[in-house]
Amino acid sequence: MSRDTSATCSRCQQVHYRADGLEWTGCGHWVCKKCVEQVVNVNLSLRNEVPRCQVDDCHHKLDPVHFHSITRNMLQALDLKYSGHRLKMGNIEEHVHASLLFQGFVRESWPSEAGLLPGDVMGIIFDYFKFTYYVSFNRSRFERDQGNNQVSGDQRSVVVRSAQPGVDEATRLCDALTFEMILDFQSLRRKQVLCVKCNKYHPQDMIVRWTDCHHAFCGDCIINHFLESSTSIWTDMVPRCPLSDCHCELSMHTYEQTGFLEEAHRNEVPLRTKMRDLMYSKYGGGFYCAHCRHWHGDQDAVRWSCGHRYGKWCALQMLTEVIPTCSYGYFSSPWYNCVPRCEAIVGVTEKDGAIQPQYCCAPLREQDARTFGTCDHRPNSYQLQKLQELWIQRSNALSRR
Repeated sequence: MSRDTSATCSRCQQVHYRADGLEWTGCGHWVCKKCVEQVVNVNLSLRNEVPRCQVDDCHHKLDPVHFHSITRNMLQALDLKYSGHRLKMGNIEEHVHASLLFQGFVRESWPSEAGLLPGDVMGIIFDYFKFTYYVSFNRSRFERDQGNNQVSGDQRSVVVRSAQPGVDEATRLCDALTFEMILDFQSLRRKQVLCVKCNKYHPQDMIVRWTDCHHAFCGDCIINHFLESSTSIWTDMVPRCPLSDCHCELSMHTYEQTGFLEEAHRNEVPLRTKMRDLMYSKYGGGFYCAHCRHWHGDQDAVRWSCGHRYGKWCALQMLTEVIPTCSYGYFSSPWYNCVPRCEAIVGVTEKDGAIQPQYCCAPLREQDARTFGTCDHRPNSYQLQKLQELWIQRSNALSRR
């Protein structure tokens, strides 16, 4: 590598291509991409501070625009919790649409003559509209200014970015390709909370607070605690606070925040199912699925045509067992080539001296089948068409009687 195309990292002292790093804001020390990401992760996660230059006696703060002069696809070691993929924070079009909605809400709800909204109210509104710790900036302008600065010998200017919504949002929406979202270090610091288990800072939307003691934990620590407590969970003991000196039981409110009750469809672990059964049987709520014979959260419910509730994946499985996803699928049900029927028990009957369950057996209609599964896995067109054909055959058979 030539001197013009190479540079020595001020932190690791290794030689890299100059394009694989940046000059630190204010001081100009050149730092490679890997070291920049490590410094950002350490400063934000462990100290909740704006990243600073690591050279001795140099503590200049890194400007977010300079940090994002390294393109997003090159930021491979940045902690996932700061990734713009989460909550679509890095999506400029989502941000612009939310900004326009925010402006309309403020105009309608708070007349201009009434003055500015209080700061705490603005903070709540910003959180609701996902104006958390990502802001937009114009990459085209940044690259153009960088080129002009190189000609003039100054490579350390900072591009002014839009930290507040509502600044020419319509123009940004029309020209979204020239704008992108960047991580705002100062805003992030105000939105982070320390997890008392791993002693790392996390964005507050990733924090779960134990109901009675109010201890703050990150989602990963909570789920790891559930896995470590699996022995007691299998003996029907509700998990307690992850801190060893705290004995507060897990509440339903905290459990719902963890996301551990959400169905993981194909890869669902038995412990997750046991946790659902344990929590709903203790605190109530949810519903019992007649297909899998386990409890589900209300948010996981779909209704059969008769009104009985099933888990989204359970209902889709019931449909697929009777109507495979293709004409040459595997037929596992004795009800193959029939309209799928409800499996809920609605009573008991006595036959030959033995008590047997009485099933609902209500047929499934096409409009209800369309709600089964998730947005990524729903009944396909073959299944829906086949179900419609079965209903036509059923109607014709009834009319001939």
